Amino acid sequence: MSLGNTLKFAAISVPGVMILSMGLAWLMQHRFKGEGLFRAVVFLPAVCLPTAVILVFSWMFQTQYGIVNAAIQAMGGDPVSWLGSSVGVTTLVSLLVVYLSFSVPTIILYAGMQDISPDLYEAAILDGASALRRFFGITLPMLSPSLFFVLITTTIGTLKLFDVVYVLLPPVDQSMSLNHGFTLVYYYFYTGFVAMGERGYAAAIALFILLVILLVSLVLLRLQRRLVHYGEDG
Repeated sequence: MSLGNTLKFAAISVPGVMILSMGLAWLMQHRFKGEGLFRAVVFLPAVCLPTAVILVFSWMFQTQYGIVNAAIQAMGGDPVSWLGSSVGVTTLVSLLVVYLSFSVPTIILYAGMQDISPDLYEAAILDGASALRRFFGITLPMLSPSLFFVLITTTIGTLKLFDVVYVLLPPVDQSMSLNHGFTLVYYYFYTGFVAMGERGYAAAIALFILLVILLVSLVLLRLQRRLVHYGEDG
């Protein structure tokens, strides 16, 4: 179950980080009133203590007194037990991972966009290319090295997810299958240092985590040959 939870969080969080970072990087290219404050807000998660952010999220989504459930009740809905169901835990953990992870990828993608020559866009406009066609024909190919770097680092970071579930979720009991937030690294920690004390089994889990990360990295590196374009080679 821990492997399934980890892959589920990665499948939701990684695309979320990629899409959000791409959109914010595009906005940062434009001049508008309050852009300095906007950039500060974008970079804020990178300088905040993750534990503090997780505790704030935990309070916001608290079942009885959280402001999210208060807003839901104000609109006539019923309070949601965010930590009491698989959907709630998945939603909350994924939101936290996206929020804690998007700042640095946004800066990386913004820097990549700055390196794209304006002449390419001007030529495309003269040829009558739409904004959507310019995005898929110029921006994405030219930005693919930065996008791939963000993809592989975010994916590996999500596969090693531990701090979010450790701080957010209550202590687990012996019925581990009932805990919807178990990740591979958290399962390793629980097995070796909390409940069982089986260091040998925990070492085997650590090796399995290494193999999973290695396998995913190899798959992504294989995709790099087809999807990543460097300069004029693509």
